[in-house]
Amino acid sequence: MGNVTSTIYSTTAKEPMTQLNFSTDFNGESAVVKVDFLKSGSVVTSQSYNLDNANRIAKINLEATDMKSEGTLTFAAEGNAIAYSGVGIWGNVTSFRAENVAVAYR
Repeated sequence: MGNVTSTIYSTTAKEPMTQLNFSTDFNGESAVVKVDFLKSGSVVTSQSYNLDNANRIAKINLEATDMKSEGTLTFAAEGNAIAYSGVGIWGNVTSFRAENVAVAYR
């Protein structure tokens, strides 16, 4: 049905270009969301999540040296949007916080 991409950038992380990239592939009543965690513009870890009406929420826990991101992906009731809530952490300092950010919409 279509692929949607979006990015959340950290403006306070130690390394430039620290970000979460979301790539969502909608397939009718389901979606696959790939989340890439980048440091200095390079992917350091990646994970994919399958969401549908039976599995509306996925917990994210991405970790790399000195950094991690924890949060949730939520599949909208109509199956037309994915929302992200979570944080990015450098060492023990929060570098970004997002609540119910639409990372994909069709």
